Amino acid sequence: MSNTPTTEDKQPMANSTFGAGNRRAAESIRRVLSRYTAAWSAGDRQAMLAIYHDDFTLHYFGRNPLAGVHRGKPAALAILADVARRTNRKLLGIGGALADLFSPR
Repeated sequence: MSNTPTTEDKQPMANSTFGAGNRRAAESIRRVLSRYTAAWSAGDRQAMLAIYHDDFTLHYFGRNPLAGVHRGKPAALAILADVARRTNRKLLGIGGALADLFSPR
């Protein structure tokens, strides 16, 4: 299984409505998150980074060195690297993903 997002996975989800049962959108999100969690669990940083969209934005609230809006993939990844350096966090495991809540039944 490739960790590289497909064209289908990168399609905008703005018009998706999960309440209306948009299974295709839900499955696309699920595939992306499955690849991401597999890459994260395997320590495959390059595969993880490939999944982030160029417009990836992080918002850190508060009054601290991390606070602010970090727009675009380079800025967002830079702040994530800063968080990693400051916290020395280690992944212990992944128990599930929010996408599991939208799984078609």
